[in-house]
Amino acid sequence: MTIARLQKIFAERLQTIYDARESRSITRMAVSHLLGLDTLHLTLERNLLLTYEQRRTALEILNRLEQGEPIQYILGKAEFYGREYVVTPDVLIPRPETEELVHWIYQREKERKKLRILDIGTGTGCIAITLKCLIPMADVSAMDISEKALQVAETNARKHQALIRFLQQDVFNHAWLAGKYEIIVSNPPYIGDEEKAELPPNVARYEPAIALYAEGDALKFYRVIAQGAKSALVKGGSLYFELNSVTANDTAQLVKETGFLNVEIKNDINGKPRMLRAIYN
Repeated sequence: MTIARLQKIFAERLQTIYDARESRSITRMAVSHLLGLDTLHLTLERNLLLTYEQRRTALEILNRLEQGEPIQYILGKAEFYGREYVVTPDVLIPRPETEELVHWIYQREKERKKLRILDIGTGTGCIAITLKCLIPMADVSAMDISEKALQVAETNARKHQALIRFLQQDVFNHAWLAGKYEIIVSNPPYIGDEEKAELPPNVARYEPAIALYAEGDALKFYRVIAQGAKSALVKGGSLYFELNSVTANDTAQLVKETGFLNVEIKNDINGKPRMLRAIYN
């Protein structure tokens, strides 16, 4: 079996689960990982014959993909803002809209003379680590309730040589309010009860529920973080949220009612309201 034939088999079998673009992307990631070749060399070596072991491993990966398991968990890695991150089923898979949020923060905040950042619900650590790499002078803390998630984040921080303070805390336990920050950022759990049934199976079955669901009240994490941020931010500090597009306006109204000024919603590349910035005065 050649590389070209393997790619064709992947594409044909995955097209019943994913659209054509995503199927091609997943196929490329899987075959590139399997053979240790980048996209260019996959094309140049398309007639290369696979070994028996490579064929066997490829079919194992394909079988897992057909069950809906995300390719990032199968390979144990994902790319975020040009860097590779370790991922496990204990953390959410980093997504492009979160890259947009990080880029927005960088563009708006990089000129601050003093910059202390708190990332709440850090997961892989991708937000905190990227900001530390982009703004080396920043003092960055990252918090999560999950010990296993923090282990993944710490692994990624070492991988990218990012010096970050990690905190295992529950956002509903107000110990985190003791710090003072110029920026607080969070991509909190925001899937409400009514939205659970609409989640794609590969998300609902495989990604960690603790990072997805806001049981009983889709805005409860936004509410507690906004309230706490009034104590934890310095005057003129910025609060950033990644938003659920379904509840974006409700979240903005909640933040305004909490006492923040200049509440701004930003659309992602697909035109959906996915980011919020607010100023504390």
